[in-house]
Amino acid sequence: MSKRKLFNYLKQVSKKYETKIYLVGGPLRDEFLGIKTKDWDILVEKNIRAIGKNLANFLNTKFLFYKDFYTGTIPLNNHHIDIAQTRGEIYPKPAALPLVFTADLISDLSRRDFTINAMAKDLVTGELIDPFCGLSDLKKRLVRALHPKSFFDDPTRIFRAIRFAERFGFKIEPKTLNWLRIAIKKRLPSLLSGERVLNELRLITKEARSERMIRRLSDEGLFYSLFGKRLNKTFFQQFRRVAKSGDANLKLIHLLAQFKLPTKFPITKQEANAIRDYQRFPKFRRVMNKVGKPSEIYQAFRGFSAEALQILKLVEKPSVAAKINDYLEKYQTIKIHLGGDDIKALGIKPGAIYGKLLDHILFAKLDGAVKTRADEIRLLKEMVKNPRG
Repeated sequence: MSKRKLFNYLKQVSKKYETKIYLVGGPLRDEFLGIKTKDWDILVEKNIRAIGKNLANFLNTKFLFYKDFYTGTIPLNNHHIDIAQTRGEIYPKPAALPLVFTADLISDLSRRDFTINAMAKDLVTGELIDPFCGLSDLKKRLVRALHPKSFFDDPTRIFRAIRFAERFGFKIEPKTLNWLRIAIKKRLPSLLSGERVLNELRLITKEARSERMIRRLSDEGLFYSLFGKRLNKTFFQQFRRVAKSGDANLKLIHLLAQFKLPTKFPITKQEANAIRDYQRFPKFRRVMNKVGKPSEIYQAFRGFSAEALQILKLVEKPSVAAKINDYLEKYQTIKIHLGGDDIKALGIKPGAIYGKLLDHILFAKLDGAVKTRADEIRLLKEMVKNPRG
């Protein structure tokens, strides 16, 4: 749906439910910056549930309502519309999730992270409500927090301040930068849940300028605060190569693999396996220099996850990278014709020996010693006849 059609319909909704409706947050900021956006942040003063359902019906989709936060989402094909009711919030302690309550528009804008995100445009009248001079800061290319406790209340704003500054080529306003550094020095990021930290890192690794953002976070001591380690020059040299792949998941895995993560850090099992494999690879480097035959390369790499190998192919020296590439592109796709039934037909009872026999045939095929099904059967019979051969 076009922006014009959506906003025209929202004007009708505003009249029907007797409430003002605003465009807010990132989409409004990006509109002033001339950046196209697929997603929309809509703010209403009342009746959020009814308005959300009405708009979802109009768009032939559903409205997901989160009553504890007075927010909701309308998912669409490749984007979404977020709807919220004007709210205030209180943080019971640093880094805790806020207690939310309904409030007026100015209170809602007052709780936001930065002035450039604390504006609202009335979709009926077109009036801009900008109590914190966010438009002026946009023109000055500044990221400015709204108050000194901003990063104490929500340390995820540290990630976002740097993400916005690097994405747009803005500067972090001096007082804001000082508040950010104080929060890091007091290790407030370490109070965040793993879910919230991981979400911010996922967002950063999806960015085109992720290397600059990660470098800035490291320079400011953010990773030291979280994981007790700063990133070194070698990491950034390697990360630049990984980033060229354009794969955000590989960037995230490569970044997280630099740290000893907390036991319950909420990554997926697939990500955890990739990180583990990347971290254990240095022990195999000496072996990598010795393997040369296709079967040797296959045996060396088959225990590694595909994601770890894709990263290693990008960061390792050319001789090792070439072997990884051969494994990924050629050797791991090679299959043999025989299976367990063929071994059973020779009168051998099922057991671990099946795997060993089939592996031996596969290794022979990789090295070119067997090519056809008949070759495989002949080799199998030889091994059964001469178990030690």
